Amino acid sequence: FRMFITSWGLTSFLLLLHSTIVGSTREFSNKCASKGTPSTLPHGIKIALPYKVSAIFTDWKANTTSLIEEMWHDSSYVIETSTRSAFVKWSTIGKQLLRSNETDCAVETEVKLFPLPSDISNTLLLNVSSLSGIVNSIVDRNITGYSGDYGVDSGVNRTEWKEWIGCLNVNSTSSVIAVEVVYIDDSLNLTSTSKNLSVLSIVISVYENADIDSNMSYRISFDFSPIRQPNDLHSHLEINHGIICGGLSSENISIEFPEVFEAIYSRQWLNSSVSGKVAYYHGEMIAESVIDGRAHLLNETFSNDVYLVVYHLLQGKEFVFSSSNACEMKDSGAKVSALDLFVPHNLTFTLYANFTRQKISTVEYRAPWGKDNVVEMVLHDSNLSMVSIYSKGTLESVSSFTVKDSRSGDAVDIGSLLRSCFCRYSSDHVSFLLKGVSMDKLMMWRDLKQVDEKIAARLISLQNGTTISPYRLSFLYIGDSEGGVVKDNTRVILAVADELQAPTEMTSSAFLTLLNTSLAHGISFQISDNEIWEAAKEPLTTYPSVVPSFSGYTGGSMLVLALFMVMLGAIVGSGGVYVVLRRQRISTLAYQVFE
Repeated sequence: FRMFITSWGLTSFLLLLHSTIVGSTREFSNKCASKGTPSTLPHGIKIALPYKVSAIFTDWKANTTSLIEEMWHDSSYVIETSTRSAFVKWSTIGKQLLRSNETDCAVETEVKLFPLPSDISNTLLLNVSSLSGIVNSIVDRNITGYSGDYGVDSGVNRTEWKEWIGCLNVNSTSSVIAVEVVYIDDSLNLTSTSKNLSVLSIVISVYENADIDSNMSYRISFDFSPIRQPNDLHSHLEINHGIICGGLSSENISIEFPEVFEAIYSRQWLNSSVSGKVAYYHGEMIAESVIDGRAHLLNETFSNDVYLVVYHLLQGKEFVFSSSNACEMKDSGAKVSALDLFVPHNLTFTLYANFTRQKISTVEYRAPWGKDNVVEMVLHDSNLSMVSIYSKGTLESVSSFTVKDSRSGDAVDIGSLLRSCFCRYSSDHVSFLLKGVSMDKLMMWRDLKQVDEKIAARLISLQNGTTISPYRLSFLYIGDSEGGVVKDNTRVILAVADELQAPTEMTSSAFLTLLNTSLAHGISFQISDNEIWEAAKEPLTTYPSVVPSFSGYTGGSMLVLALFMVMLGAIVGSGGVYVVLRRQRISTLAYQVFE
């Protein structure tokens, strides 16, 4: 029986119920003319918290029908009414009640589901602020009426219900209000959930008098059923995005970032499309943006292009890379907070949602920004989770900032965010290691104090879809120095390696030729013309390999070492031994630096 009530059979049951009790819609006989056993409605059919219930509300005189869906949980509830032409929702935010539709919302003092004629409102004194209020106020009136038992056999089970009719005179007139309630017999010992849905229908009619053929002046009806969409309450409490409610109390809020997190963001703004990601590690944050359009950075306006912008907030640095111009690094001149990159300054926010799900507290705030924009901010347990900017009154976000799953380990590596360019600090010496394919290539850098400051390298941005063979590139800068000053005869050697093969030494000109035939835009280096390298007077410093699979000596190095051992036993003479040892020392040191 319970499955019958809460499944597809409910619709057929209600149709049968109407045809059995009230007949066709054109025949509303006054049932107050009939008599039966006097009774009042049992209080067990009242709707108790929490509940989810739907009702089809019909105003027979106005010939209108609407669907009402209501959920109530503790102190939070939401009521939605929808017709063919309009949708209205009442919901609680904090201790305030909001009335909203698709385009606006405002604070209300009470819910008004539908208008009632004065005859009904003055006589029944119904609470029309909720479906439960309507049912419970009728039961609490303890109106004396007449009841009868009914049933129908489905072939498998027999469904039984009760019909109760209560009649009241309208003040001192001859008019009569008939209240018809159809409900499941409470003696069936239904569960508490089923009891909340034990009322199947309520019909309220106004007749000129108590005669059976009296003219009807007004009629409304409710057909109750389990809620059609068993969504969680918090999803219904949310107000449509891009909407600001009038009358809500505002407050200043403080935002906290998780200790470690990554985030992604996108923005369509001022004829530009911006997307990027953020890495945050214990107060150090790096943000990377890809701008397609006109860039506005550091109080400068750049022409239409594709830009890669990297912010290092802890250092106050900003890297600006263009797909068609040389990369450059600028100092922003001021420390900027993480939130300042994505949220306008000095906004006053208002609470729009506050609920707990799976032991995680979620709070949503909104703030108007200018005349046409709304900023929405979502916090999970006080930590920033998402920021979105909407054009006011629309459902499409023009800017979003979403925190992804927190990383568990390493400090932020700015090199892991630089994808499209080589660049260098103007006040330091940097060595580069490039590894990757297409737009997923990764550049990492290590500090080498011995690198000549005048040497720079840059790689022009790749077009989307450009693919090259996997390669590994190491730069070795070696030069003579006197008194800590590097001379101009600095030399460059590059080591290129396939991921699955041993490294192969290659001159810079050969490397440029290889990459320029593979890349759409090509690359260029600012290096000395003479590519013959020589060892520095000071001992070279070796660095651990970034790619462990390439650590150790190469095959060529091992071959040279074996030949050296043979020659050492065969060659006699101090001059020859000295020359060999001298050459082997330089070669070994060079390979160590390469690796």
